[in-house]
Formats: sequence, structure tokens, C-alpha cells
Amino acid sequence: MKHEDNFDKLIFELKEFSEKRTLRSRLWAQVRRPTAFALGVFLFVLVGFAFWPKTEQQKQQESEIRAYERELCRRAAACEKYSALRLECATEGNFKNCLIIKMGDEAAYIFPCSAYNVGGPAVLPPPYTPDKAACFLLGK
Repeated sequence: MKHEDNFDKLIFELKEFSEKRTLRSRLWAQVRRPTAFALGVFLFVLVGFAFWPKTEQQKQQESEIRAYERELCRRAAACEKYSALRLECATEGNFKNCLIIKMGDEAAYIFPCSAYNVGGPAVLPPPYTPDKAACFLLGK
């Protein structure tokens, strides 16, 4: 008799636990579905704006910005080269000619890099010059 009472009590507790669990899972499903839907809509909108077609003016402006950044990268690299070559060409007979020959295509940057004082120390690049990694990605 005693075992049957315990068994009935155990079955009753299991049924009660199962009902609570079912109710809890139904409530969780009611919360989870709208949350998943809202997250899906948010991601859809986010991706939609990422691939939104740009106007011609925006494309042109981005192109100009990239060209300006590339020019800053070229100038920074040329000024570094000028700084190193300045010391090498110091012992040569014709300093300016030595710089022009060794700088090659970047000889046009000799004057801006030396603050228009050929032979002077190289000027620092502007603070908004992209770093070397960004310049590498821009294709210098």
C-alpha cells in the first residue's frame, strides 16, 4: 500500500512537472518567434542598405576621395625615399642631379618633401595621411 501511494504521488508530480515544462516551452515559443522575426527584418534592412545603389555624385565623390588618399600615400612614400637619398647624395658632386636620378619618377616630390628647400630635411606628412597598411590596400 505504501509503495502504491508513493508511486501515485511520483506519477502526479511527473505529470505536473511535464505540464509546467510544456507551458514554459509554449511561452518561450511565443517570445522567440517575434524576436526572430524582428531580427530577420533588421538584417534584411541592414543588408538592403549596404547594397543600395549609389548615385553618380556619391560614386564620383568616393572616387575623388580614393584618388586623394592615393596621392597622399605616394607623397609619403616619396618623402621617405627623399629622406634616405638626401643623406646618400650629400657626398655626391651635384646634389640636385643625384636626387633627380635616384628618385626616378618620384623626382617631382623633391620640392614639396623638402619644404621647397632642396637639401633640407624631409617634412612630416600631414596627420591625415593613411598609414602604410591602408596605402597598401589603396594600391599606392
